[in-house]
Amino acid sequence: MKLRLSNEYPSDVIEAWTLDACKRATNLAALHTAPVRGRGDKEMADDRAVLGMREGLNKYLPVRGVITVGEGLLDEAPMLYVGEELGPEGPVLLHLAVDPIDGTNPVSNNTRGGLAVIAGALMGEGSLFINSYEGYMDKFVVGPLVHEAWVEALKNGSPRDVPNFRPDLSPFDQPLEQVVRFIAWASNKKVEQLNAGMLSRERNGRYLHELRKLRVQCTCEQDGDIALAISVQDDHHELDFMLGIGGSPEAVIAAAGVRVARGQAWFKWWSTPEDHEGANYRLDAMGISPDSIYTAEDLATGNVFIAMSAITDSDSMRGVRYRSGAPTVTTFFGRSRTGTDGIQITRHLAPPVE
Repeated sequence: MKLRLSNEYPSDVIEAWTLDACKRATNLAALHTAPVRGRGDKEMADDRAVLGMREGLNKYLPVRGVITVGEGLLDEAPMLYVGEELGPEGPVLLHLAVDPIDGTNPVSNNTRGGLAVIAGALMGEGSLFINSYEGYMDKFVVGPLVHEAWVEALKNGSPRDVPNFRPDLSPFDQPLEQVVRFIAWASNKKVEQLNAGMLSRERNGRYLHELRKLRVQCTCEQDGDIALAISVQDDHHELDFMLGIGGSPEAVIAAAGVRVARGQAWFKWWSTPEDHEGANYRLDAMGISPDSIYTAEDLATGNVFIAMSAITDSDSMRGVRYRSGAPTVTTFFGRSRTGTDGIQITRHLAPPVE
């Protein structure tokens, strides 16, 4: 059934209004956080981002929403917690996945990669994976060009140049070398011309070692795997694919961004050897199979959208700037329904947030 606020407003219009509200909310999160960039206080930055994002969602959302992926649970306030409802009074019609700061370290040090991000889906039109379990996921992300070639190979068989590649399997279920060689073939590049993005973490050392043996260029970022996943979707960026282990809440938001751009991603649960048994128990208790492998469509289903504002500089966006006292915020946004995305630059002529 199509969602309608009244006979006048179909769901695609409501979604457009809701995306606009989320852009405003990420803008406010960036504005609240910008004055404390570089102070070395991650908690202060996160608190201010939460304050701005919550204010924006409550003020601008046209329908009531519930957070399905957030920063914590109810007893961990003032974070935007899983189950928190925002927006005007009425029935809940919207799922939200929020990350007030993706990259607290870059913000606290005023280095590259600090973003405020929201993904959403109108109920009955789409859905976001409800993730109250904050664990780790192994991730593999490709852009639209490679995804299109992957689908074609699934229909017609592996290309002659990469005969051992298995398009019917996920990247986790076959040798990494074969997947890398297929990505090179699909991208019309040599393997040594590929650039892989990942978080600079000890847990990703196995991937880094294997990729360097294949002579793949590796971009290792300290924080921000949402930004890495989004960068892979844009031909203007140097990243050809992204892989490695990061937070599971970020996986859901990244999946929404990948869906908007028509790329593809795969995810599976990961835990340290010390916590493996405990993590599996917690997942089983929530009715989640620890062995599940998800695609972007599994985590961000149907019509979804995303908005993210730059707090500090990133590959495609400039962080908050002040010109003559007026802050300027750059925001990326997109909708899977329309297959469109864009960059919006907003100059706030009202007095800036202190």
